[in-house]
Amino acid sequence: MTTIKPNLSQVVVALVGALALSATVAQAQQTAVIYNNTSNNSGAYLSPNTLIGGSWTTEYGNQLNLGIAPNGGSWQITDFKLQYFLKSGSGDETLDLRVYANDGTGGTPGSLLYNSTSVPIISANSGVVDVSGVNVSVPSSFTWTVSFGGVHSSGTGAETNEVAGLWLYGPPTTGSAFNDVWVNNNGTWGLQNLGGGTTTFAAQITAVPEPTVLQFGMVAGLAGLGMLGLRRRTA
Repeated sequence: MTTIKPNLSQVVVALVGALALSATVAQAQQTAVIYNNTSNNSGAYLSPNTLIGGSWTTEYGNQLNLGIAPNGGSWQITDFKLQYFLKSGSGDETLDLRVYANDGTGGTPGSLLYNSTSVPIISANSGVVDVSGVNVSVPSSFTWTVSFGGVHSSGTGAETNEVAGLWLYGPPTTGSAFNDVWVNNNGTWGLQNLGGGTTTFAAQITAVPEPTVLQFGMVAGLAGLGMLGLRRRTA
């Protein structure tokens, strides 16, 4: 039985090709700001209790359009920043950030992709919540929401007249968003509009393109050819 042995140059070419492709994949994965709505301040914020059927704990947010990643795959969010308003906080206020795929009935938010759980917030005119290490893959269009905890507008003592909301900015300078608000009223999603005003919230999202199956396969294939050739040369 005759064994065909690739020469050393073929082995080198295969290994160099695998390394080059690996470098290309790594470069394509460089972190980028894929959504930025932090430049055009409308001068207003939106509190959840002012929404139709809303209360201080009502979940609400925006649907974004980010487009397809440069490699044709999906985005993996690494960092999510948003701006909030909190007045007269007593120290027990929190914020939950959630990310949904719009795969529910009629394009409503459906599958929950990420939940930050309760993030402590403090009284601030323009506070920033920076959630790092998100590491969740998202489609080109998805919805992000917020719900507040521990906010009270009535009562006694330190918890009287607390006010919270999300700052309204727009239009975004990177990416785009629908100019309306998804509102979760007791498990039922609906869209609300402020009547012509800006309804996109201040946020900045950083992400990396997810490597595609094809890219991983090509790297593995070239590396495999190189190693196979090397084993045959030394057999």
